[in-house]
Amino acid sequence: MRRRNLIGAAEMPYKLPRLEPGGPTVDTECDSGDYGEALERCLAEFGWAEKLELQGRLIDGRYHGIAVACLLPRSQRLRSPHFDSN
Repeated sequence: MRRRNLIGAAEMPYKLPRLEPGGPTVDTECDSGDYGEALERCLAEFGWAEKLELQGRLIDGRYHGIAVACLLPRSQRLRSPHFDSN
């Protein structure tokens, strides 16, 4: 499991880069959180260790694989009407 790209609690506040050249002029940042701890809690609740045993196994004619992704909702903001601030 790759964890090194998660923003650490000690790095807060963490200034976010603009997504597009000429994008919004408002600077944004992550102001709080411990993403590593949140990921560990999610993995424990999901039962990651037990499910990892299924990775790559052929069961009932299908190969199994599992994956986890970490993202910030802001990455969708410029392209989704659901995040419109007006």
